[in-house]
Amino acid sequence: MYINRIRKAIAAQRITQEELCRRVGCSRDAIVDGISADTACKLEFMLGDDLFAGIDIHVSESEMSKARSKMEAGFCSAEAKAWAQKFPVAELRRLNRIPAQCSNKDGSLVKALLKFFNVATIEGWKTYYANIQDSVNPQAYSAWLRLGELQVSRPAAEIAIEKEAILENMKFLRRNALGLRNALRKAAISSISDCDVQVVQVPAFLTAPAPLSASYWVGKRPVIQIPAGPMTDVRLLQGLFHQLYHIMYGKRSLCLQLGLQLSQQPSAGIAGTAGGSANSISGDTLKCSAAEQFAERHMLTEAEECEIICCGHFAEKRCIDYFAGLFHVRPSIIVDRLQQQKKLSSRTLLNSYKVAV
Repeated sequence: MYINRIRKAIAAQRITQEELCRRVGCSRDAIVDGISADTACKLEFMLGDDLFAGIDIHVSESEMSKARSKMEAGFCSAEAKAWAQKFPVAELRRLNRIPAQCSNKDGSLVKALLKFFNVATIEGWKTYYANIQDSVNPQAYSAWLRLGELQVSRPAAEIAIEKEAILENMKFLRRNALGLRNALRKAAISSISDCDVQVVQVPAFLTAPAPLSASYWVGKRPVIQIPAGPMTDVRLLQGLFHQLYHIMYGKRSLCLQLGLQLSQQPSAGIAGTAGGSANSISGDTLKCSAAEQFAERHMLTEAEECEIICCGHFAEKRCIDYFAGLFHVRPSIIVDRLQQQKKLSSRTLLNSYKVAV
C-alpha cells in the first residue's frame, strides 16, 4: 500500500507526518483519504521519483502525466520566477547548495530552490516558514535558517529537555561572564550544547541584516542558530537566553529574532527586539515578550538594576566597573540595560564596554 511507502520514506528522512504535510503544502487527509494525482506528484518530487514504483495508488498514468506537466509548468510561471529571484542565488551557488547552471528562464532555478528547502511547492515553503512571510526579506531569512538545519542530524530518539540543567548553565554563564572576556561565545556554545541543545553558527547573507538568533526543532532535536560573524557580548547572551526560553517553555516551533520587530505564531514564530520593546505583526507576542523578560532577568535582575540606578553615578566608568564586579556581570550588560531605560545615551562613550565576541 502506498501509505507504507510514504511511512518508510519519511522514516528514512526522520521527519514526522505533520512536517511532511507542511513541506508538501497539503492536509493529512489529502494523503490518507485517497491520494490525488497532484498530491502524488508533490510527494514524488520531495521523497523520490520511485516512491510509488510498482504499486497501485488508484491514479491512472494519464492523470499522473497531466499532473507532472502541470507541475513543470508551475515552475516556469511568472509567480514562481519572481519568487526565485528574491533569494541570495549567487551565494547559494557559491556554497554549492544549488547547481551553478540552473536558470530562472526554464524553471530549473525554482526546482533547485525547492529541492534545497526539501519542500514540494512554493506553498509548502510558505507554510513551513509561515511566520517569516511578514519580514522584510523572507527568502533570505529562510535560506539562512535552512543552511543551519542542514548542519543538524535528526535524532532517532526523543531528546529530553532538562530545564534545571539549562537554568544552572545559564547561571554559570552569568557568574563567569565577566572573566570569560572574548572566550564568551565558545563557553556559551559549549555550555548550552552540554544540555543537548545544539548551537549552529551560519554567516548572514549580504542581502539581509543578520538576525540576532533563531530556535527551531529538527525532528526531535532542539536547535539554536546564531550568525557566525562577530556580535556584541550582550547581544550574544540576549539572543541565546531568549531562545532557551522558547525551547524550555514554548511550543516546538520556529522563532527568528530580528532587530526590528517581534512576532510569534503557534506554528512557526518570528521575533525581534528593539530596545527591549515588543511590536506585534501577527499572532501572539506574549511568548516572545516573556522570552525577552526572561533573558533580561537572567543577565541582570530588576533589583540589581535598581541598585545601579539609585547610586546616581551610573554614567561614570568607575560605577560600571564597580557593579560589574559586585554582580559578576559583563559591564556591557549594565550599559545596555541603562540605555534601554533611557538613563544613558545610545552614543555614550561607555559603549566601548560592548566587546565583539
